[in-house]
Amino acid sequence: MLCYHRNVKKNYRSEFNRLQKMTKENYEIYYYNDSHFQSVSPHVHDYYEFYFPVAGKIEMEIDGKHTPLSSRSVVVVPPGTIHRAVTENDERSYCRYVFWISPSYYHRLSGQTEELSYMVRRAESDRKYIYHFSEHEYALVQSKILRLIEEVNEAGKKVLSIDIPSGVEADTGKVSTVAIMADMTLTLGLPKVGHLLSPGADMTGQLIVDDIGIPQNLLQSKLIQQSLLDDKLAATLLPLRGKSVHKGDCGRILVVAGSLGMTGAAALAATAALRAGAGIVTLAVPE
Repeated sequence: MLCYHRNVKKNYRSEFNRLQKMTKENYEIYYYNDSHFQSVSPHVHDYYEFYFPVAGKIEMEIDGKHTPLSSRSVVVVPPGTIHRAVTENDERSYCRYVFWISPSYYHRLSGQTEELSYMVRRAESDRKYIYHFSEHEYALVQSKILRLIEEVNEAGKKVLSIDIPSGVEADTGKVSTVAIMADMTLTLGLPKVGHLLSPGADMTGQLIVDDIGIPQNLLQSKLIQQSLLDDKLAATLLPLRGKSVHKGDCGRILVVAGSLGMTGAAALAATAALRAGAGIVTLAVPE
């Protein structure tokens, strides 16, 4: 099974169209989540689309009929169905999760997901595309959709996440249910806290930061409260040491640590002090 996941932060239309084409040609499951997305023109796909609004004011137009959606709605769009998402006054004001599934893979999957099979049959035969659930009903259906994330994780294929693996909270690194386990994450502009703190760090894989044209004055704004201490920044914080200095000129540190039979932490602390540049480190441990 080939699969692709992405996390969209802005409406990069050229990239979006390119990935749509790539999806139809090469992938059986395509999963993305995005926010601040404008209304789009009516269009059709040749794959099944499962659509989950998360927040904001949004309507779904299918076959010319407008239906308001809530955060507990599920939209099922079979191949060849004309549809589009519409925001109020065309404002960029909603967030959503979307799965695209190839017809061949859907038919292999349908026997394992009775609820989805039922909704697809109703959409194809009765033109019932939109379902509004109670909180309990929505949780049951959502659990079936989250199974698709597990399918991606169990596929044994290389997974590239764009910006941050879906399911990982960008501000904390927390995973509330399941998350994409990426081999590589291409993040946009700056690393996120969720890339660096577990369990998000374990889902990120190799982290690559890409410049997508965000103005430098925004990336270096004083409003950003976090800083990442990496090798490059650490090198600027350490003073240069002259070639002829004596160890006594470079600072003395006394480490009082450890206990009888438990000297590991004491040894680590003393070694760290030396590696940080201290000239003399004295370690005091119990006899």
